[in-house]
Amino acid sequence: MYKLLDKLINVTIDNEILIPLKKINCNGFVVVEDVFVGRHANGFLAFDRVCDHNGGQLILDINNLSATCPLHNWRLKLTDGLYENGCRKKELPTRLAGDNLIVVKTRETFPEIKTAGLTDSDIDFKFNAHASVSIEIDDVSIITDPWLIGSCFANGWWHAFPPSCEAIERLKNADFIYISHNHPDHLHIPTLEKYVEKSKKILVPNFESKSVESILRRIGFNNLIICDFMREVHLDTDNGGIKVILIKSGDDRDDSCLLVCTATRKVFLGVDTNMPNRWILPKVDVLFTPFAGGASGFPVRIENFDIAQKVEIVNMNRLSVLNNHVAKLINATEPDFVVPYAGYFKEIDRDNEIAMINIKNTPGELISYVEENFATIKGVNPIDHPLFRLGKHGLEVSDEYEQPSFFVDDEYISSVISEGLKGKSKLSDEELLLVGEQFLSSSFVDNLTVVIIPTDVSITNDLGSALLIDFSINNRNAKIIFLSGETDSELISIIDEDVNNLEVLRVRAESLALVIRDGLPLEDLSIGFQIKMYRQPNLYNFKFWDHFTNKEFIHL
Repeated sequence: MYKLLDKLINVTIDNEILIPLKKINCNGFVVVEDVFVGRHANGFLAFDRVCDHNGGQLILDINNLSATCPLHNWRLKLTDGLYENGCRKKELPTRLAGDNLIVVKTRETFPEIKTAGLTDSDIDFKFNAHASVSIEIDDVSIITDPWLIGSCFANGWWHAFPPSCEAIERLKNADFIYISHNHPDHLHIPTLEKYVEKSKKILVPNFESKSVESILRRIGFNNLIICDFMREVHLDTDNGGIKVILIKSGDDRDDSCLLVCTATRKVFLGVDTNMPNRWILPKVDVLFTPFAGGASGFPVRIENFDIAQKVEIVNMNRLSVLNNHVAKLINATEPDFVVPYAGYFKEIDRDNEIAMINIKNTPGELISYVEENFATIKGVNPIDHPLFRLGKHGLEVSDEYEQPSFFVDDEYISSVISEGLKGKSKLSDEELLLVGEQFLSSSFVDNLTVVIIPTDVSITNDLGSALLIDFSINNRNAKIIFLSGETDSELISIIDEDVNNLEVLRVRAESLALVIRDGLPLEDLSIGFQIKMYRQPNLYNFKFWDHFTNKEFIHL
């Protein structure tokens, strides 16, 4: 049994920063006490320096009118509080006080979690694969994000360490399943359809878009516990109960993480969430953290970059995962133990050029980083020790090892791809145009032109025709255009697009058919390395990808 309890609210304290007006430049913005502040339209604007994409620190540009995050080159136009891709940054409140400007920057702390009546039993952890962990307390078991068979992201990601037969049994027998968000390495439809009864209770984050809920209901799962963020959920056990709390990412993405509480212990599973609760988190005993990086088509599939630039960005992002994300997560939660998870995937031979560039952190590197930089914290490698227990005397690891239930070899890869594409023929020109009409019938509007070009498996040879969609208000239309091997620059000159932003998406025809015919999130293609993308300007169009990944799915 379960019951929904009260919603927790962060404890806030306003910190007032007093800035003499003479320090504020009339010709741009300045940095004062870690905030940007400047004059604007006879008033003042102030912003914190946290990048809203991945929590990096924004650096003031030489023009003093914009700031750029070095992690992914998100640029904020300070004069209007908009990133170049259209995402808005929240202003900090300001007021005048004589010859000074007061900027109000709120400091928050995580609210107290009442634990009276909860169980004080040991917590057993059993690592299954990737982001899937079984948590067993008394007679209750929760399993997270089960991707236990096949591939995901349109055959782009494969298990680096496949799950055991015991892991599959744990999924079948679990009392609750937690799905963090709708990416297929977390909400994996083939795994759920093969191994999970439709009556299973599933903890689902209450995203405004219903992005997780809609997919689960579409495939027949209706026993959903829809959890508001920061609302305590009490799960009964034979010794009292536990509390679980779903926590939202700090950016605009549909993403969540999980806090599990007993009478004396707290466990935080960070999934791959950016800035969870804007880093306002409680102290925990065990932290599960992402570690690998490389979980995106950026930069390896962005054709605006040459190979040297891609390698440089990948290396910088790998370091950022540790120095930025993991470090901030550890500082926010102050754990005793850290477990690397949600990063055990690999590319296969057909994407070997991606694998050679897209180098990832290893779990050993994560553990070395943690133990070298945080003296009191110990790392646990779940590949070496998949079974461990948190008890009254700390964390105990087991030497028990579980054999994988399959191996990702050529035969397995071929069978999974063939089965997934069965009955899903490549889209004809008529069907491509129907896809375009669905895009146009959506609520998405932007000064953006997208060209979708089906290609062969190598994403090198175009198949002759493409779909062009203009999402603008004044020239909203979709049409088929015919190609004869044009380069990106030649294609741009043919399109003659001088008003809209432009994205040219060369995509494996078979993968496009898979995603469109199954009505899957569009971002499955980009994250799964199924697209070679050329952008003009070279900016991430968050609104486009977010809309057709979370809000509306294109489905034939």
